[in-house]
Amino acid sequence: MNWGLGHATRCIPLVRALLKEEFEPVLAGDGASLQLLASEFPALRTYELPSYGIRYSRSPGLLKLILLSQLPRIQKAVSEEHRLVQEIVQEEKAIGIISDNRFGVWSNEVPSVYLTHQLQVRAGMLSSLSSSWHQRIISKFQRCWVCDFKGEASLAGELSSNGGNLNNLDWIGPLSRFSKLEHQAANAMDQSNKTIDIGVVLSGPEPSRSQFEEMVIEVLKGRREKVVIVRGVTDSQACLTQQNLTIHNYMLADELEKLIGQSRLLIMRSGYSSIMDLHAAGARALLVPTPGQSEQEYLAERMHKKGWYPSVKQSEFGWNSIQEALEYQWAETKKTSKKTDYAPLFDVFLQGN
Repeated sequence: MNWGLGHATRCIPLVRALLKEEFEPVLAGDGASLQLLASEFPALRTYELPSYGIRYSRSPGLLKLILLSQLPRIQKAVSEEHRLVQEIVQEEKAIGIISDNRFGVWSNEVPSVYLTHQLQVRAGMLSSLSSSWHQRIISKFQRCWVCDFKGEASLAGELSSNGGNLNNLDWIGPLSRFSKLEHQAANAMDQSNKTIDIGVVLSGPEPSRSQFEEMVIEVLKGRREKVVIVRGVTDSQACLTQQNLTIHNYMLADELEKLIGQSRLLIMRSGYSSIMDLHAAGARALLVPTPGQSEQEYLAERMHKKGWYPSVKQSEFGWNSIQEALEYQWAETKKTSKKTDYAPLFDVFLQGN
């Protein structure tokens, strides 16, 4: 799903695991998400799916109303992508499908798996209706892989804890593209080896991404601290320097791993994929939820209450909040296993083959 880059980045470990097990993945999507996956796996074939064309309001208070008004167009795109997926299955002789939150990417011809952390959808007054609708989508798939721990160790909390009457759920643990930071995660509290004072990883839909980028640059430019900013746009891998700032359009997984490992503090949105990456890396971060996005606001509040990561509203973001994060008393989260074996999950695609 092309809703920020998180839905693409969390697919990276699954694609790697499929390749390791000698499957032949084919990538499908649209926009920046598909571009990112194609950059990570340039040898794999790609297919363009219809864009949901989701537009966002500059006013957080209008976000839900704007999204509701676009439902007819989204449904039309879902129907078209479902038709195209049937063609791709035939052309590729596919034996299975994994859909990360693309509602029409399933088929009755092959086992289809849905990947999500949202068994419950946070949407304010629309939460109950949205959750029921999403669970109906999930019921069309043979399996649903929930990318979280089950129970008390859950990162997503209420979002992933209750699937209603669904009986096709597998909790597979958090998914992160990062896999080489074991020694850094073990020594995450040791700040002596950090070469970057503040790393900023921007993400999410426009215009909120650009608005926050402008705010970050205004707060951090000209200070004595060394700052590296990843803008989260995939136009090119351009890099420029402005005073104490080094600004990259985007980084591939290996480069971003190094940035996270070398930064005293990260500043990030509180999207769930970002939280999974932080958890895997054992990194310190200040979370700034996208205004008006109920899920990000819930996750930021949950992380703060748990003592796992501090958070601040975008309207209150400034140097004081960064200083407080640098002095934060960090609680320890459950360690993510770096030896997760996804191979048994893929047995669903081998039934009858």
